[in-house]
Amino acid sequence: MEVGNDVGAQYLKVMFGGSDSGLYRFIVRSKSYGRFDTSSITLETIGKVTSFSPNSGSIHGGTLITI
Repeated sequence: MEVGNDVGAQYLKVMFGGSDSGLYRFIVRSKSYGRFDTSSITLETIGKVTSFSPNSGSIHGGTLITI
């Protein structure tokens, strides 16, 4: 997590490790200030297959693919 100030705009940077597709709410708490209002902030994650290999296999099936 990183908190900073970039040209007068304060920001909070958090690393996201990934999740199932869906719509997620944020909850931000501070030890000093308590819970922040994040009701208007959401994160939508959408899973999308961009490639797989091998591109072809046996007509009899059984080909193991990597996505």
